[in-house]
Amino acid sequence: MSRTPAALTVAIAAICVTLAILAWAVGRWAAAPAAVPDHATAFSGTQPMTVAGRTVLAQRFLPGRDRLTAIDLLLASEEPGLPGDVRLEVQALPSRQVIRQARVSAAALPHGPIWEVRPGQPRERWTSFGFEPVPDTAGRELLLVLSYPDGADRPGQRVATLAHFPGLYPGGELSVNGFPVGGGGGNLLFRLASAGTRGEALHAAAQNVARAQPVAGGTLLFPLSLGAGCVLLAMAALTRLR
Repeated sequence: MSRTPAALTVAIAAICVTLAILAWAVGRWAAAPAAVPDHATAFSGTQPMTVAGRTVLAQRFLPGRDRLTAIDLLLASEEPGLPGDVRLEVQALPSRQVIRQARVSAAALPHGPIWEVRPGQPRERWTSFGFEPVPDTAGRELLLVLSYPDGADRPGQRVATLAHFPGLYPGGELSVNGFPVGGGGGNLLFRLASAGTRGEALHAAAQNVARAQPVAGGTLLFPLSLGAGCVLLAMAALTRLR
């Protein structure tokens, strides 16, 4: 009779140790550095914009988080194997001081019509320009400047990106060589990311999912309830089969 309480004590202790190790592992994983999604514009483009030679695109934007560390754009080269690099600068406004720079090889970009790499297509592909985190960027007006000085501004030698007209992004407008384009303004399609942890990235993802819910918008009540119902149904089916 004395063996049963002892076995139960050992089992409880083993469960507690396992849960403690699991909690420590999850905490360590969540604290690891990771890029945290920040703002993303609407993902529908209406017009391609080309950049090469002296043609420069500039987009004003407002990060929602501190420590901006990456900007993603939709890019495609008109022909494969173009020379040199596509460059992105982050400039402070209104001073136009360059605070970060990044480059990607033009030859590494997907080639073909820019519409083939837009969101929702089989070849969807974002090109990321990463750089050291910029402190105190939340709500700060910045300018991204996209250029391809190694290219030539003629068909087949350019790099294309996507823009939306009229502009759907309230944080700033698009300009070409310093001049605003489009009667009602326009905006590039872009995504921002800030430096943070995996836990913060998961939290941001959960917030995005919550905002998109058709029922109880702004909360995870609907997906959590649906998931719990699926688990209960699976358990009931398994119990009946056994």
